[in-house]
Amino acid sequence: MKSMLLKSRCRPQRRSGQLAVQALLVIPILLAITIATVEFGIVLTLRRVVTSAAIQASREAGQGADADEVAADVETTLAAFNLALGPDLGVRLEDPELAIDESRGLACDAPASALSNGRVRVTVCVPTAGTPVVGFLEGLGYNGVLGNTLTASAVAQKECP
Repeated sequence: MKSMLLKSRCRPQRRSGQLAVQALLVIPILLAITIATVEFGIVLTLRRVVTSAAIQASREAGQGADADEVAADVETTLAAFNLALGPDLGVRLEDPELAIDESRGLACDAPASALSNGRVRVTVCVPTAGTPVVGFLEGLGYNGVLGNTLTASAVAQKECP
């Protein structure tokens, strides 16, 4: 009788539903983390492109370009990255020597720091609503950067004519 009791205790128990329950709990979390990582990568790339456009435009402004030429240069730089925003794009040019503080398109707030003579500053504003940020996680309460504005400023030394 004792041998029968030992044999019955050693039999493996069937746990076929346990793996399915664990998968149902873990897979949605892993999927949300993956989607958030992809969206974060898209936002980081967009931020890099906007910063690159501001740097390039400030170089052009340092060579004497006006606000329209600077805005066209920003659009050209963004088009090189397959990002065309048109009227949703905001460009602000500041030059303290010529008393220029012009904005084109979307209103960009000027950075708080003062700008010294001999330098120009270009601020580029891009609304995230018209960008490739997908917003898959809004249903989970994460709004990410949708509805916000990405802003990048660059300062360049003015070149002597």
